[in-house]
Amino acid sequence: MTTCFGPRGILFLPQKPYLTDGTLREQVIYPLKDIYPAAGLVDDERIFQFLELAGVSSLMKRTGGLDEKVDWNWYDVLSPGEMQRLCFARLFYLQPKYAVLDEATSALTEEAEGQLYRLCKQLGMTLISLGHRSSLEKYHDLSLRLCGGGRWELTSLREAGSSSQVIEDTSF
Repeated sequence: MTTCFGPRGILFLPQKPYLTDGTLREQVIYPLKDIYPAAGLVDDERIFQFLELAGVSSLMKRTGGLDEKVDWNWYDVLSPGEMQRLCFARLFYLQPKYAVLDEATSALTEEAEGQLYRLCKQLGMTLISLGHRSSLEKYHDLSLRLCGGGRWELTSLREAGSSSQVIEDTSF
């Protein structure tokens, strides 16, 4: 199992997910295709579990299984929400230490967003989110707001009565 994926254990999930040509397995294990070991029952079960947790286990039936080649473009067949959920299955599979989520749940309901964020936390990931939804705040300890002109504001989201501090960084 890869528990520290990428440089220093970081994975980036953009608003528009990156999907490869290939099988359902290849979507989940991306970008490990070239170093991926031969399929095994234990890993198949993990992949299915993560597809289920992400809410896209129905893709197993639609694709004919993990290793069936599909003759369609994933972007043409999946809804934006399904694409985002599939990429969360990838995130659960790779389990990086840090996950940078850039509007990664914008096509999902707040309830679905909450389920996915809680699962990331349960898997031990530190989440760095870029987003506009105030519903994201409950999954984070700090909020960084870029104010323009080299200024930024860091606010604690956990301390009652905490105040934010506007800082101007002129080192650029």
